[in-house]
Amino acid sequence: IRGDTEGMISIARGVGPTLLELDLNGCRAGDRVAQAIAQSCPQLKDLDLGHGTVSDYGCRLLAGGCAVLRKLVLGPPPLLSEQERQEPYVEEGVFYTDQGVIDIVSSCGSTLEFLDFSSSFVTDATLDAIVRFPCSKMRVLYLLDCNGDEEEGKFLTVRSMVSLLEAVPTLALVMCGRAPRRVVNM
Repeated sequence: IRGDTEGMISIARGVGPTLLELDLNGCRAGDRVAQAIAQSCPQLKDLDLGHGTVSDYGCRLLAGGCAVLRKLVLGPPPLLSEQERQEPYVEEGVFYTDQGVIDIVSSCGSTLEFLDFSSSFVTDATLDAIVRFPCSKMRVLYLLDCNGDEEEGKFLTVRSMVSLLEAVPTLALVMCGRAPRRVVNM
């Protein structure tokens, strides 16, 4: 599906109740699209919002409306024009944070098998949530180029990665390619 926000919303609302898979990678889908998906697609199992602008708010909506997700791609974020960077939903290029991912994991953890948070600012809080909530079906977690929150001094630590792999032994933690700039060994 390629199109503008209104087109993506129209498709989600039009075929939503029967929709099982939706690939909007590269479409720059944001919170309005996430809201339409959450309201209209309760049976959605696979959702790709890569290169989108979904914020924590959009993640919270998806968590509430798409409780049977098994595959979710949120990263990487899009390259934005100067005008797009001025939009109210854009906060210095951070669209979703640990809180948005935690909302998804807390709601969909029992069905999630594949998560992609590439090029995001998630920290140990996200990995700890995956351990805390029942994510026993998770098989693949992409953390390519995740740089944490440098201002807050929060990063992905080896400790949290080890805890995650111990809790979900069948998980493939994918960090190859461009690995996080900084992984703290604690």
